Amino acid sequence: MTLGSSRELDKLKSEFNRRFGSELTDRAVIEAELDKLREDNISSKEIKRELEADLIPDLKIRENNIQGTLRKFTGAEIPQEQ
Repeated sequence: MTLGSSRELDKLKSEFNRRFGSELTDRAVIEAELDKLREDNISSKEIKRELEADLIPDLKIRENNIQGTLRKFTGAEIPQEQ
């Protein structure tokens, strides 16, 4: 191993420790962390779908209520951006 690659390895180990809070000792550690990240990603996508299914209909109802209230007060249709 050359001096340059040794420095690069030290940087990688340091960054791994900073990001994941564990020591990078071998490839298995990286693979285990990668598996955990994949599981977290799948979980977060499921949570996002659930939240969207719960929140989007509620947001649409609130949006319609606000638009109706504004229409009642102004007598005109107000663009959503305004």
